[in-house]
Amino acid sequence: MIKHLFFLSVNDFKLAFRDSSLRFFFLFPWLIILLIAFLFPYISDNFPQYNKYMKYILMGSSIQTSIILAFVYGVFFIDEKDLNINKVYAVTPVNKLSFVISRILIGVLISFFITSILLATQSLHDFLWYENLLISLNSGLLVPIFSFSVAALSKNKMEGMVWFKAFNLLFALPLISFFILDYGYLFGVLPNYWVYQAMDKSISNISSLNFLIIATIISLSLTILTAVIFEKKHYKLN
Repeated sequence: MIKHLFFLSVNDFKLAFRDSSLRFFFLFPWLIILLIAFLFPYISDNFPQYNKYMKYILMGSSIQTSIILAFVYGVFFIDEKDLNINKVYAVTPVNKLSFVISRILIGVLISFFITSILLATQSLHDFLWYENLLISLNSGLLVPIFSFSVAALSKNKMEGMVWFKAFNLLFALPLISFFILDYGYLFGVLPNYWVYQAMDKSISNISSLNFLIIATIISLSLTILTAVIFEKKHYKLN
């Protein structure tokens, strides 16, 4: 059964990128890695007055792979609904929650892998191994949180685009917490708020573990919650 679900995850990933226009999006994370790898040393050497802003660029960049993959998966799930393929899966005799999560597993792993490379190759700060691990894990978990939410709330691609932009904006807001310190805690319901705080602490040579643990708990909780909602709304027979 596990082998079958893993094969399904691989197959869904291939199907999600069957459109050549969507396949182009997959180049963006690698371009970001190259840009960060070469841009940071250049800024540091030639424009040292901007060094204090580089950490915010790194924070925002750390979730870009997740956003791209979530968009592609979200479109894929909405297409599935339009073609009534979801009703075929609805009668599949497997545990639906495990089935839903396994379908997006490859996307999570790829996001984890690319984010880990980004953190390992950038020159701003040497993150500890567990920091890289947990930051990358939280980045990977944004893929199901985003895509399940968008697909569950959208009746068609047009609505999907609106919801995707809304969630994209929502998850960008935690960066504002560094500039409105008195109200930053309002973004604490979002896992990347705690990830950004952890990255900031690590760059300042302060322990980041507690922040990363909180982020991971929130990410896992939201993943399960959105998976349950998606499963109930997506796999309906009527």
